[in-house]
Amino acid sequence: MIDDLPNILKSIIKMDSIKNDYKTYLATPKGKEDLAIAVQYKRAWKKGMDRGGILSVGTEFVKMKNIHPEVASLAELVTIEPIALNNLCHGNSEWFKSYGYDSLLGYNLTACPCGKMTCMEIHTLNTKRRKLYDFTRDFNDEKEKWFVPLPVEFGMRTFIQLWGRNRDYIKVDTGCQCFEITSEAEGIKKMTWEELIVFINELKKIRVIEF
Repeated sequence: MIDDLPNILKSIIKMDSIKNDYKTYLATPKGKEDLAIAVQYKRAWKKGMDRGGILSVGTEFVKMKNIHPEVASLAELVTIEPIALNNLCHGNSEWFKSYGYDSLLGYNLTACPCGKMTCMEIHTLNTKRRKLYDFTRDFNDEKEKWFVPLPVEFGMRTFIQLWGRNRDYIKVDTGCQCFEITSEAEGIKKMTWEELIVFINELKKIRVIEF
């Protein structure tokens, strides 16, 4: 009987079942639509990398000594379990709710090679019994991510209603010599660590009432 199996084996069997369910989902009209979007994002990223037009940042370059202690204390390194499609983390996290996972909005951290420019990209992953799970395949094939949860009880849709799209990607530059991105029109919001902490504290005060 499955109830007699060790917990770790039960977990493997359950995850295999979820993977099969997700493959079935990808065969549905909505799943095919998601797949087309993910492929488009992946191809665009690869094309930019092949042309040398994308300046790469990564998880491996993150140095906690360059991150404000209040932010660093919140960061957790999460291993990616690449079950779901790339670039669709917000929708993916909703899909996994039906399997007993909660969704959690936050930022994933990457940095430039010198570690002095920290990039924070809005991201949603899942949580269960206080453990974090990232089921979204990374578009740059990262195997793990630093994640900073935001002190909110709402998701990306409400986040956009409150802040628009100018908080999707935040850059904190403390003296990077690798490269320079100067335009906020590129979708990058430049902040200092102090400004970022003020922003996070503002989020703590927000209560969303659903009717």
